[in-house]
Amino acid sequence: MGDMGDNNEMTPAVQDGALDNKYSAAQTVLAYIKYLEGYRIRLREMHWAALKSNMHKNTDDLMSFLEGKEDAIAEDAQGLLGFRIQVGDVVPTMPSTGKDFTALLDEILSVTVSTKNMLSSASDDRMAGLLSLFDEIIHEVSKMIYLNGMD
Repeated sequence: MGDMGDNNEMTPAVQDGALDNKYSAAQTVLAYIKYLEGYRIRLREMHWAALKSNMHKNTDDLMSFLEGKEDAIAEDAQGLLGFRIQVGDVVPTMPSTGKDFTALLDEILSVTVSTKNMLSSASDDRMAGLLSLFDEIIHEVSKMIYLNGMD
């Protein structure tokens, strides 16, 4: 992310007084994007392995939803925080939940809430749009937890 030095450390493109805050927020967003990529991979695997049509549809719907939000988060954060995600920066962080869809939903919800809280603690009003994207994910995953419990 940003310019890469010889030591492979991220160098933020922001050069103002809020550098440390923006740099920390940029690292937080990149870490979350890595989780979203891991969730996408696991959801795709669950989608292909599904034995029931509702699981096939739910995994596909959630995967598509998260992909759209991931793109919006990445673009919004890069504009607000002044960094660029470079090729090779996004190495998926695979979920720790194995093959259990309910546990995966719980992990997505937990990581999303935690990430939003970290960003909220260091944010200003310009981050409202970015934070609302996390709220949308929290809503959609909470709804999916409810619907999954109906099966």
